[in-house]
Amino acid sequence: MKRNILSTLFLTFCFLIAICQPNIQWQKSLGGLMLETAACIQQTTDGGFILAGNSNSNDGDVSGNQGSYDVWVVNLHNSGTIVWQKSLAGSG
Repeated sequence: MKRNILSTLFLTFCFLIAICQPNIQWQKSLGGLMLETAACIQQTTDGGFILAGNSNSNDGDVSGNQGSYDVWVVNLHNSGTIVWQKSLAGSG
């Protein structure tokens, strides 16, 4: 009896884990040779994404970096391709 209850709980747990797993549609690494850090991500109304963070690169996916750790904003299509990106520098 105890074994049946444990087996049932285990199977229920496994089923819950299986249905709670996210369905990854795509994944992508963004940035250049230096360090990039994402601070926030938001899904856009067209199903894509907009990300904001900072970047110390000026190569790869990043262009327009003016110095150390500029703010970097990236707009992604719903397929994960970059629609546009912009480095925003401070004045100092």
